[in-house]
Amino acid sequence: MKHLLVAILLTLLPGTLAWGAKEQDFVALMMEHISSKPADYPTTDYENITVSPTMISYMLDMMDNDSDNSNLLPGNSAQNQEQLRQLLKDVKSLRIFTASQNTAKYKKLTRQLLGKHKNTYKEYHVKEQPGNSKHIWTRQSSNSVVEIILLNDDPDSSKPMQILNITGDFGDQFFETLMQIR
Repeated sequence: MKHLLVAILLTLLPGTLAWGAKEQDFVALMMEHISSKPADYPTTDYENITVSPTMISYMLDMMDNDSDNSNLLPGNSAQNQEQLRQLLKDVKSLRIFTASQNTAKYKKLTRQLLGKHKNTYKEYHVKEQPGNSKHIWTRQSSNSVVEIILLNDDPDSSKPMQILNITGDFGDQFFETLMQIR
């Protein structure tokens, strides 16, 4: 499901769009570190995509106007499509960072940055499920979760490492739905 979402976003995006929030999100923080050491992190290792609020709104409009969503998510169940629609309604911006080469290095960097910013990002504990390689961290503002970092941390180093960095205003239902999508 996530791979299809990434494919959709890649198809729809003419280029990477900037996110203009007051605080830097996690992937922006990571990219700042990566760009400061280009010899250590070649651009051929990873891909970084940012989706703006305008694009998210456009995607929701497309989903609402396509009764069977066959052009958006071919081969997926109506339940998964409805889950995606519900998730997108709460999202303000979305970044997808994928490291397909040297994944162990990017996993290590991710863990180091999360550790360095442990006062900002708190691990969100989810029910243990067999084979679950997803880990979530959150950033709060007041009593509201405003940023979610979903790390797909598959132990198989031959598989890409993915970070889904989402900003918005999120409740517990958002997390439950996010963890159900395959």
